[in-house]
Amino acid sequence: CQTTCPAGKYLEGTCEEGSSRDKTSCIECPQDSFCTDGQNQRCKATCPPGKQLNGQCAIGSQSDVSTCDVCPAGSFCAHGLVLPCQYTCPLGQQ
Repeated sequence: CQTTCPAGKYLEGTCEEGSSRDKTSCIECPQDSFCTDGQNQRCKATCPPGKQLNGQCAIGSQSDVSTCDVCPAGSFCAHGLVLPCQYTCPLGQQ
């Protein structure tokens, strides 16, 4: 039975004791994941405060191409999202 797969694919199925055929197969890595050595792993989905999430893992990814980059000036970052800073107060607030 197979024990690993090429990069970009993960191993699915099992070979039980006494099996008469290989019930494993290599499946293309799904979106938002990357696959190495037959294992499927999730790509980054969020970042620490002050960082923005950039990049996305496509189907068949061999590595996590998403990065957590410094939040740009004039904005703040929470949960990987870039949000604009407030420059004026709503009427009646200081």
